[in-house]
Amino acid sequence: MSEATRRASTVIESELKKLAEMDMVIVVGGMVNAGKSTTINAIVGFELLPEKNIPMTLLPTLIRHKPRQSEPELSIHDPQRINELLERLRILGSDEQASLRSCGEPLQRLILDGRINRSYQGQENVSRTLTSLNDLFSLSSQLGVATPYEHYCRIDHMPTISVEYSILRDQDNSGMRGQLVLMDTPGYNEQRRGSLSGIVREEVYKQLDQASGIIGLMDYTQSDPQQEDTFCEALSRISRQSRCNISAWVNKWDQKNQNSEDENQVKSRLAGKLDGVLTRDNVYPVSARNAFLANTALRELEQNTRLPDGDANPWVKDFYKATYGDSWQRRIKGLTAEDIQEDAEDLLNNSCFQQPIKNMALFDFRTALQ
Repeated sequence: MSEATRRASTVIESELKKLAEMDMVIVVGGMVNAGKSTTINAIVGFELLPEKNIPMTLLPTLIRHKPRQSEPELSIHDPQRINELLERLRILGSDEQASLRSCGEPLQRLILDGRINRSYQGQENVSRTLTSLNDLFSLSSQLGVATPYEHYCRIDHMPTISVEYSILRDQDNSGMRGQLVLMDTPGYNEQRRGSLSGIVREEVYKQLDQASGIIGLMDYTQSDPQQEDTFCEALSRISRQSRCNISAWVNKWDQKNQNSEDENQVKSRLAGKLDGVLTRDNVYPVSARNAFLANTALRELEQNTRLPDGDANPWVKDFYKATYGDSWQRRIKGLTAEDIQEDAEDLLNNSCFQQPIKNMALFDFRTALQ
């Protein structure tokens, strides 16, 4: 079978699966550290996907909107393949064992005597398991240990989280025959050391090829024209092969200052680079981090009428700082839950996050699925 035939067969297989399940798959793609996981966490309203200042997402992950499911559930397809990988790591030589001892404690415990289960319940379990899986595949690649990475890059084999999206919580889901699915992907310019270094980028291309829609995420604070051009070329290539909806979200807009490009300049520049792919109206400056903090605070206030302790939940202090500035400790004194809710709604509005969601048809996806 030729490469072109194999690729076409994969796309057809993917489309048939999506049609059978009536899924609308929106791929969130972008450069490393553009904020892909943060963007999805903001839409979902949970800190489910791993976020750090270093590249975290290696395994593509599906996040399926499931109305009225308030507790997230992670499903692992064929966990025995990962458990076999753990067994291979346990019999490594002394030099490789030293590398294992230098990794984080959760991953050490998993490698020493843990197993991957078929499913995990709850925000903490889901987040911890996904972090460990991404670290496991990255470490194995660095050590030259064979992994089932390509198996888990197939859309029907990807780790899948089912949970109600916070932005769709109040929507009428009656008559809906399918589901909205977001896909978190590795950075387009991901460069891992080890045996996966040549595979990741090709897998990202495959995922973009198979999308119902694409959010191309860019980092407003990074001014590398070459990397931006490379990603724009990738989006252009996909647009020629697919009729999916493409938009560009320029993340970290909250870090804009008086010397930065303004909104009109950003829209014009990207619309020019992506001429024929999207227009100025499909370019959105956003702050995914502020949207995540605001949505998470609003969910906590709705469920518990107050925010949790900031020492045990670091995001709470991040929310206060984003909302009230460096003097937040003084400014929150005497505030009621209603005051904080109002301020969280302001933070969400100022994140500029809601307009692109509406325009990407995340609120209107039912029409496409009915």
